[in-house]
Amino acid sequence: MIICAIGSIAGVFSSDVPVDRCVWYGECNAESDTLKQNCPYDGHAKSLDDEDKNVLQDICPDFVSRSDGFCCDRNQVRTLRSSTRLAASLFGRCPACSRNFALVWCELACSPVQSSFLNITGFGYSAETNKTYVTNIHFYVSRTFAEGIFNSCKEVQFPGISGKAIDLTCGTSAGKCELSQWLSFMGSRSKNAFAPFDIDFHVIPTNSDVSPFMPLNRSVVPCNRGVGENSLPCSCSDCEESCTSMVEYPTHKEVRGIVGRWNCFPFASVVLLLMACSVFVAVGVRYLIVRNSAELAVCESAVVKFEERVSLLAQCRLWIRRSVETTSYRWGAFCSRHAIVVATCSFFVAVVCSCGIVFVRISADPVEIWSNPSSQTRKEKDDFEARFGPFYRTEQLIIVPNDQTTFNLSDVAGLEDVVFGPVFRREFLLEVLQLQNEIENLTVDADTGRCVFLSDICFKPTYPDNRNCTILSALGYFQGSALLLEDTDEFLWLRHIKACIASPALASDIETNGLSCLAPFGGLLMPYVVFGGYKDEEYLLASALVITIIVNNHINPLLNGDAKLWECRLVQMLSMFRSANLTVAFNTESSIETEIDSQSHSSLPTVLLSYSVMFVYVAVFLGSYSTQPRGSICCSLFHLLVRSKILLGLAGVIIIFISITSSVGIFALFGLPATLIAIEVMPFLVLAVGVDNVFMLVRTYQAGRLEIFCCVKVELNEGAPTADWLSRFFRGYYIPKLFMTPVRISVLVVFLLWTCCSISVIGKLSIGLDQTLSMSKDAAAYQYFTALRKFLTVGPPVYFVLRGDIDYSDVNVQNSLCGSVGCYADSLSAQLYQASLYANRSYVAAAAFNWIDDYFDWMRSFQGSSCCKTYSNGTFCPSHLTSDDCQSCETNFTTGRMKPNIFNMYLRNFLLDNPNSYCTKGGHAAYASALYFEKERLSSSYFMTYHTVLRDSSDYLNALVNARAIADNITRSVQSHTGSRASVYPYSIFYVFYEQYITVVYELLKQVSLSMAAIFVVATLLLELHVWMSSVIIMTLSMITLNLMGLMYWWNISLNAISVVNLVMAVGISVEFCAHIVKAFLINDAADQIERSKSALESVGSSIFSGIVLTKFCGISVLAFSNSELFQTFYFRMYLGIVLCGMVHGLVFLPVFLSFFGNMLCDIIR
Repeated sequence: MIICAIGSIAGVFSSDVPVDRCVWYGECNAESDTLKQNCPYDGHAKSLDDEDKNVLQDICPDFVSRSDGFCCDRNQVRTLRSSTRLAASLFGRCPACSRNFALVWCELACSPVQSSFLNITGFGYSAETNKTYVTNIHFYVSRTFAEGIFNSCKEVQFPGISGKAIDLTCGTSAGKCELSQWLSFMGSRSKNAFAPFDIDFHVIPTNSDVSPFMPLNRSVVPCNRGVGENSLPCSCSDCEESCTSMVEYPTHKEVRGIVGRWNCFPFASVVLLLMACSVFVAVGVRYLIVRNSAELAVCESAVVKFEERVSLLAQCRLWIRRSVETTSYRWGAFCSRHAIVVATCSFFVAVVCSCGIVFVRISADPVEIWSNPSSQTRKEKDDFEARFGPFYRTEQLIIVPNDQTTFNLSDVAGLEDVVFGPVFRREFLLEVLQLQNEIENLTVDADTGRCVFLSDICFKPTYPDNRNCTILSALGYFQGSALLLEDTDEFLWLRHIKACIASPALASDIETNGLSCLAPFGGLLMPYVVFGGYKDEEYLLASALVITIIVNNHINPLLNGDAKLWECRLVQMLSMFRSANLTVAFNTESSIETEIDSQSHSSLPTVLLSYSVMFVYVAVFLGSYSTQPRGSICCSLFHLLVRSKILLGLAGVIIIFISITSSVGIFALFGLPATLIAIEVMPFLVLAVGVDNVFMLVRTYQAGRLEIFCCVKVELNEGAPTADWLSRFFRGYYIPKLFMTPVRISVLVVFLLWTCCSISVIGKLSIGLDQTLSMSKDAAAYQYFTALRKFLTVGPPVYFVLRGDIDYSDVNVQNSLCGSVGCYADSLSAQLYQASLYANRSYVAAAAFNWIDDYFDWMRSFQGSSCCKTYSNGTFCPSHLTSDDCQSCETNFTTGRMKPNIFNMYLRNFLLDNPNSYCTKGGHAAYASALYFEKERLSSSYFMTYHTVLRDSSDYLNALVNARAIADNITRSVQSHTGSRASVYPYSIFYVFYEQYITVVYELLKQVSLSMAAIFVVATLLLELHVWMSSVIIMTLSMITLNLMGLMYWWNISLNAISVVNLVMAVGISVEFCAHIVKAFLINDAADQIERSKSALESVGSSIFSGIVLTKFCGISVLAFSNSELFQTFYFRMYLGIVLCGMVHGLVFLPVFLSFFGNMLCDIIR
């Protein structure tokens, strides 16, 4: 794609010539086929024959009718046609702009009154023709006329770059392009490779006197009006004034305050606090009333006369209790009497289930790990890849100079007061270029014995015309050649970079001997892609270079073998790269998968150590020890062996191991993949659920056998059994202090305030998963993503895919997709353009690459010729060929659109044509993979654009949500205009990872609610239908969950799939902290609730503390030393939070709560 050519040339000999004369006529010098200089001429205009008039009429319909004489001959008219043809391909989609733009060059080249607004200021001499020619002119134009042309063209889109056409003709971005810059660029030979000489535009305010000149002033057609009776105005995408029906893009919905500025969570916490206080006061008042009444005596009397007044509910409770006790007793008796049979059968079943491990498939593929195969985005990803192929494999380097100081070159002509960022030092660029060349020449030996080169696997968009790989690098401005960078005159290379940043499509920089800004592969090097670390499009202040290598990708993983080998070799090379001048952060397509696998293996020693610590703890503390002296060492040793439970601890670990292997084996038999992280974490869950029960069972049984030496049984003369130190601590110190009245009241108040505070911050929990957490801090991938957040300034591409039974040759379908003249106001292109105007809300950065608009322009005839060409036999002919055998295609745009047969006939030719200086709209490079043909019929296509820069999970999630909303709107629009069932969906490579976060809150609520519902039902049955006791358990579990989520906020733990699993797991584990206390409270026969709470805590509290709390602390503490941030965040910190929250709620809050609100004696059936 190239800059619009200027056209013809003008001038006069002096400032006092008559105003109705020519300043040139004919051509006296030719630098190339398009760069030709005119002959100075001081005379009257001359006539043109009818053929030349017709050519001029095609270019400027309004111009020819105003005069019979012209200051141009046939050659000049032909040159004018060639020059304006390229301009028409850029601006032709907006008729008003195209007409206005062509008019100024027709006036410049052929106006019969040139001398009134042109002044020749420079001449050249051609030795070849022995003639003088024009080299410099002054062009006087009125501000009204100039601004009218500029305003009619400044919004015209150029779909091939997903930007504006004026970006290619201004030397700066459209957002910063002004009239003076636009004219300066087009008239400068040093900036515009298609300017045949220098034109100094003088924009004169209206009614200003610049005698003897009269500034050119012609009527301009506004872009929101047609240029003729049957002509339509420019579309909304190309003309802001045409956007009369465009609705402002909706803003994000803010959480509305319920009371003032409070949102729902703080408000709910305040309501909960007030309700709890009201209940507490009411219960206190009731307690004082009951305390002074005879109700307690009535209750005691009811218990005494229980058998006479037994109710149906009491009978049910009694039956449940006896059934549970009987069943448990019989099962225990059966197992003890047939221990060998039970153990053998259990072991056999476990072995059978564990055999499935041979089929286990350990997955490190991020897509498999983090997305559901049945999810919407996963299905859309599969559909996209089936139609268009998978997204390219991307190898990217972010290179940062160690010297981050800027510099300026105020003493260099053309660079006055220009400050350059640290990446523009020549020595830095040369070192980066050397590294880039080493990468390009990197080879690896494949399994077949052949060498794999980058050229074997890379993407080549214009192949076979251009065989270079797609490498997006600022060094492409110098064609990847150190010689061109070194040999360029001092500081001219900086001026060249500045020129390329201003105009990436510059095909020939005059100041650097025609050095092109186009990449070696023929594409544009947009500055926001190759530079990083700048703000507000200040590319010259960049602090990092970005090199991106695009490699072909395949659905069949076997076809990616060579690419993976080359990527592995690239990682090895870059890992060993060292430099004192720069730092390289890099990432390959397979880096994340490799890092996940590596982290899973590196965490294995930490996990094994954690299990070993827990085993040692269980083995030691399952026993009970006395501090009384035992006499001889032998007696002490016997006592230690009898009281310890080493073998039992080992047996427990073996059971856990068998449970893990059995579950993994069963799921492997069903073909479900596993991850090492899941396998490593699973034992923690099993330990948490079972160990406390083991402690309770073991402490009721003592066989008197020596540990390890099981066959030896000894009798220890110990007298009365003594409690262990933990039980003594609970009974002698902790329980009396806890149940002091001021302490009990303080406990309720503190826990109530804690819960309210947690509720108030739950709404502020961040959603998502920082991908760097799955990596070690010293890993290359971690360094890359850190640099990515800091330096990258371009978002990921997003594709809007149109699929369904739809006929693209139908005019209604075309108008529903395109964005040029005649397209519907709510077309796909128009809606994406509208979204790009509100990028901060829509997360869409630019208008779409629209193949159908470019296809229209490629087919449309400009000045009697079109880009579409065929040989005499009807086969495709490249647009840049000028052979007589190539003829322009016969097209019919009389109705504004092609006939259906014409549309289908040349569509594939459009996809074969590479863009070139003759025709910028060739579709091969940009759209070859954007169209999917099924049985020779176009069945689907995509329209690509870019997201804005996405920094964190919130940005990625909002980008996905907004893209879906846009796609849904486009779907409704297309269906309403075409009557079809076609649909549009968005696709970007990150969508599969972030879709889960759209419903993560709903999934959390659903899973936690289902878990608590199941717990409530089971607890109600096992607690003998005491609904209030079951409700107390559920209330405590809810508080634990809420307070754990509050800890997540304060500990900066985000809400994602891992934390949701942990929260659901916390509900299950927390039952162990609550259920035993409630059960012990329920079966206690003390008359006072406080005494029953004390007794319950004394009987099971120490077992809960030693069985769950200390066991988990031992294992969790080891995880703190893991190198994996994922383990430290979601397994160490969250598991620690689960244990802490469960411990304080189960051993502090729940006994106190029961002492106030537990069932009274008359409600309990013993």
